[in-house]
Amino acid sequence: MNTSLRLAAAMLVSSAFWLAAPSFAFEGHGDGACKADAEKLCSDVSGGRRAIGECLHQHQSDLSAECQAKLEKFAKHRERFMACHDDVKKLCGDAGHDRDEIRDCLSEHESELSDGCRVAMKPQS
Repeated sequence: MNTSLRLAAAMLVSSAFWLAAPSFAFEGHGDGACKADAEKLCSDVSGGRRAIGECLHQHQSDLSAECQAKLEKFAKHRERFMACHDDVKKLCGDAGHDRDEIRDCLSEHESELSDGCRVAMKPQS
């Protein structure tokens, strides 16, 4: 498998950990790109990260430019992950959640990947 496809596979696999993107934009690091927006716009929301992510989505036009950019980046990662989700389940079920094993599995099964996954794995320009 060529280097650029390996890199794309690694990016795809790592994006799997960002499915709850809005919440990761403000949690975990204390000063995330959306922390201030979440505190300002969603302080009354209960229900955890998913609920706060939904709140941020509802207030998208009120978000800071930094937060909007972060959420757009995560949305792109999520799209790539979803494009290969079925391929991972079908071809790499025994890889578990190990990023390296999933990446290696996708590399080994490159010729068997769905068209959508193959397109998603192409390096972004």
